[in-house]
Amino acid sequence: MTEATTSRPGVNADDRFDVEEFAALRQEILNKVDANYRVEVFAVTGTAAVYAWLGTRADDIAIGIWYLPILFPVLAFLRAKKLGHQMDVVGEYLRILETRLRPNEMSGLDGRPLGPNIHGWEGYVHRPHVWKAFQDKASLYFWVSFILLTLVLPFVLRWR
Repeated sequence: MTEATTSRPGVNADDRFDVEEFAALRQEILNKVDANYRVEVFAVTGTAAVYAWLGTRADDIAIGIWYLPILFPVLAFLRAKKLGHQMDVVGEYLRILETRLRPNEMSGLDGRPLGPNIHGWEGYVHRPHVWKAFQDKASLYFWVSFILLTLVLPFVLRWR
């Protein structure tokens, strides 16, 4: 936090705490976004490695073993959902902090209010038309496709 932020007239300890907490929680969300990406990469890498190893021993491995890699995408999907839920909870709290830090509702470039309860990014992004465009459907499609692929791949690889 800069000296200008902490020494402004009218800025008390509660305001400074809110600003620092806001910054820390925004960073937490960014860290969770990064963790979500790493979960995807590790799940795909782990699954590919196990299938590559199984492919070198295709005749010696029982068919049931070929289904073990499904654990990677299923468990990773559950972890990604948990990370998403944690980001939602932090986002809800950030909306409260936005209201405290900026009591007046935000205005657009034309000077008109953006809408009720919009005091910052978290309030803005949860407007229905913005939220619909902002939601990540690609991630859901990725996980569904990945899980289905790991269900079908044993048939393709085992009986090639």
